[in-house]
Amino acid sequence: MKTIKIFSVLCAAAVFFGWTACMDTDAQYTEIDAPAPTFTGIICDDTYTLTTSGNTLATGLQIYPGNHTVALLFDENIGFVTATTNQITINGSPVNKAVVYGVSNTLNIEFTAPAVSEIVLTIPAGLVYGPSKKTNEQDITITWASINVAPATALVNSNATREAKALYQTLLANYGQKTFSSTMADVNWNNKNAEQVYQWTGKYPAINCYDFIHLPFDGTWIHYSDMTPVTTWHNGGGIVAAMWHWNVPSEEPVVEPEPEPGDGTTLSTEEKVMPSDWSGWYKIEASALSAIKEGDIITAHVKDVNSGAQGSFKDGSSWQGLVDGAGISYEYFDITGDFSITVDATILAAIQTNGLIVSGHDYTLTGVTLSSGGAAPQRAKKANIEYVIHPNATTFMPSNCLVEGTWENKIWNDDLAKVAGYLKTMQELGIAVIWRPFHEAKGNYDVYQAGTGAWFWWGKEGPEVCKRLWIAMYDYMKAQGVNNLIWVWTDIPTAIDPSWYPGDTYVDIVGVDIYSQTDAEGIRSIFQQVQFTYPNKMVTLSECGNVADVGAQFEAGATWSWFMPWYEGEGTSYAPQEWWQNAMNSPYVITRDMLK
Repeated sequence: MKTIKIFSVLCAAAVFFGWTACMDTDAQYTEIDAPAPTFTGIICDDTYTLTTSGNTLATGLQIYPGNHTVALLFDENIGFVTATTNQITINGSPVNKAVVYGVSNTLNIEFTAPAVSEIVLTIPAGLVYGPSKKTNEQDITITWASINVAPATALVNSNATREAKALYQTLLANYGQKTFSSTMADVNWNNKNAEQVYQWTGKYPAINCYDFIHLPFDGTWIHYSDMTPVTTWHNGGGIVAAMWHWNVPSEEPVVEPEPEPGDGTTLSTEEKVMPSDWSGWYKIEASALSAIKEGDIITAHVKDVNSGAQGSFKDGSSWQGLVDGAGISYEYFDITGDFSITVDATILAAIQTNGLIVSGHDYTLTGVTLSSGGAAPQRAKKANIEYVIHPNATTFMPSNCLVEGTWENKIWNDDLAKVAGYLKTMQELGIAVIWRPFHEAKGNYDVYQAGTGAWFWWGKEGPEVCKRLWIAMYDYMKAQGVNNLIWVWTDIPTAIDPSWYPGDTYVDIVGVDIYSQTDAEGIRSIFQQVQFTYPNKMVTLSECGNVADVGAQFEAGATWSWFMPWYEGEGTSYAPQEWWQNAMNSPYVITRDMLK
């Protein structure tokens, strides 16, 4: 027992002398005699770095009102007591967060910059200490200028029509004060959703947006040349908007040369109109085809061929499209002029027994001739071409759109000419158009795998190609005298990225598309980020669905120029009746009746 007691006393003595040695500050700090930490620079929002030789740093840079992160750099590792965070201020108010992560020379600060002309961050003396426990001896102040929001007062197109200029001024006059209501057409060329909103609320939205998504089928089941929906909306006092989900072929269309009819036997000279409702047809009886033989060519001569026209050769008895021995069907293929069929044994047997029917739609048949041809080419069928917008579903390369001689260039030129024609028709009717092409170009590009992730083909090859397409379209429209457009470029909230932006000289308004965001404050944060990224442009909620009440958004500070829920369909509800009722009764929302 005595031995144990003696050992215990010795241990206690050792602990005491060890503790008193640790409390000896002279002994402790003679080994670490470093000066107080010196402030050397900052990294702001991970985008730029500034250095300083003093405690006062005027950055000479602008930041937008809203949330920011700053990393303060020192010349040695530092410590910071988080309980003193409220002593660090931004224009006199405590910052949101201040912390040193691990062993580091960096103080990380998060703050919300107010909407004033000068933003000042202050770290008082005595808060940041180094290994020697010496603290910063002076206040550290960092100053920025606030970004000034000043949307352009005129359209980028100096040749803009009177109507386009007037519409832009209407949008500008209300910007920040009120927001315009808008609906999206139910895919087709219609005012269906606008009518639904009227049934729910007793008011029409101020804007209705149309889509050229079905351009490949124009002249068949949809007719963009029929301006009735647009003129009805415009004449009712509404604003017209349009966008373009540009569908392209999934692969290069194979179209063989048209055959030459030659000097053959005339089988018919009767004119027959083939209307758009597929009801037109002309029959040649079997008795008139008795002299026909294998290798002969039957040619249908046509005129007044409309966009999207199709021709058809049918069995005169079954009314089914003729099918040759190789399995090629001649039922409804695209035509632009005269079209032919080369007779083989299978076709010969069918028409000499049952006769031949020439049919189709959107053209006028002027006659049918028979010529001997042997090796004359036959027209390839195009009816089964698939049209898509998604980049992985097509071999269509956007970079080839502007390269003459490519099939992409032909599609580009043909489609652009059609849409320009329809927009110019609206111009001739005195209608200005809010025009939003190439929307959501970035998508998730580069998010998961480098060079992939675009949602649409126009973003398939990255921002530089996409910007060239935008500028080429802008230049083309202007050259064609289409001057009734207000150009709207769309960013997306998950990836605000100016590298995709065509430039201030080609864009009038910047839009953002937001879905499934029910927090008004969160939406306000998105609005501010977009607004202060593009301070010279009005900002709009160009698409939305399942979002916070628009009045709550506006009160929170998301003062969009207009808002447009996507159309209802396929069991989805992007903006139900109650949402619309709240929106149309909000004091911040402009409806169509207010425009008269």
